[in-house]
Amino acid sequence: MSKKAGSEGNRVATAIKSNKSPFYTADVDLEDDPSDVDKAAESVRRTLGKLPAGFMLISAGVKNLIVVVNIPAEKVATISAKTWLIASLEGISTTISDESTDTLAKAVIEIDTPFKLKDIVRSNAFAYLRKCGQLEEESEDEEFFGLDD
Repeated sequence: MSKKAGSEGNRVATAIKSNKSPFYTADVDLEDDPSDVDKAAESVRRTLGKLPAGFMLISAGVKNLIVVVNIPAEKVATISAKTWLIASLEGISTTISDESTDTLAKAVIEIDTPFKLKDIVRSNAFAYLRKCGQLEEESEDEEFFGLDD
């Protein structure tokens, strides 16, 4: 495993643990190398251990947009990796890896502007989580303390 892939995977796993989120979407700085994104996902899974969190990793290089989705088996009834990936790529591509399953899905899209599309993928991913009732909405009536008029 490349050192950078392992480091990115550990960074994402730490964020998932600290946020205690059942589903998490993260950008990883692994450029155009699909194998490094796979290795980062493996690092996240290993670091999370038995913590059942689904996650999406998004990497954009010069020519590739790479998205990997991992869903623990016990969460597949809630969200499928393949379905979450397809929804996240809406308007960008319909091509995902033939090996994609309900627990692990991947897309490597060769495109002219991959970096610009990361925000669209992330936005679509959040929209899908919201649609499935898996994204906590911030309360509009939250009180903010410490600010005096």
